Amino acid sequence: MVDIVSADTRISALTSGLTTSKSQLAAWSNGQGTVIGGAMILALSQPATLEHEWRSISWADSTRSTYTVTVYTAKLSNITTIDIWVDLQKGVVVGWSPNTDAHIDTPPTIVATVTE
Repeated sequence: MVDIVSADTRISALTSGLTTSKSQLAAWSNGQGTVIGGAMILALSQPATLEHEWRSISWADSTRSTYTVTVYTAKLSNITTIDIWVDLQKGVVVGWSPNTDAHIDTPPTIVATVTE
């Protein structure tokens, strides 16, 4: 999973010029206990302000095998961590969002919503 995140050019662009560390790796399993993805946290060495595309993940069903990705743009400050979601079946990063106490400097503009 770490290799997938490290190779993702969107995450590289988002964190360009920032010092980050990876932590809190967690598995994402479906209702049958099969690991289908994973999550990790990128901790920033100091709070940052970023204007970028973000992709939040919400679970579309109780088995956590179907998820919805909401793609939006926003300028946010006081970002100290970024949650990264990886779909291991597809081998791609599907979501990244800032810590919940980040400040909204420019309100989000939703670009797309996709259920996977």
